[in-house]
Amino acid sequence: MRGEPRGESASPSEARPARVQSSRAFARVARLRTPEQFAAAAGERATWRASRQWVAASARLGPRTDGPQLQGAAPRPGDSVGSLISSLGFESQTDAVRFGFTVGRRQARRAVQRVMVKRVLREAARNAAGSLRPLAENRGLDVVLRLRSPLPDPSQMARAQVKRSLRAEADSLIAQLARHLRASA
Repeated sequence: MRGEPRGESASPSEARPARVQSSRAFARVARLRTPEQFAAAAGERATWRASRQWVAASARLGPRTDGPQLQGAAPRPGDSVGSLISSLGFESQTDAVRFGFTVGRRQARRAVQRVMVKRVLREAARNAAGSLRPLAENRGLDVVLRLRSPLPDPSQMARAQVKRSLRAEADSLIAQLARHLRASA
């Protein structure tokens, strides 16, 4: 009959184990979440941009918080450093490195492909976040990784090879960003 559960468990909560966030998961504070945050890091205010065959990256480095004044913002009496940082678009922790990922439908038609690309990019970012954190030096760093060109057909390239290529490009772009941050320090 339709509607009767399969297997031994009759309740839906027992059928599926509860999803537990692992320690390897990307924390909420380490992600860009709003369109404004993405626009600030990937738009005109981005301070660094680079791309490869499939993946493009842009980053925005926030103002220093240990100096006497923030550049580009005229302090008013009673303003705190936090309010100035918030007005410049860095409302979270100023020493945090946050990542955002975008994969458009034009570049990856199927949802399975889009999720796979985001998973690969997220893993590369998670591994590199620890090395980028000391380079940010009391500044917020927002990084956006996006798929810039369509994925090849499965008949042209195997899925494992696509994953390896995406991961290599993401690692290369993040290493280039780290070199840029070291040179500008």
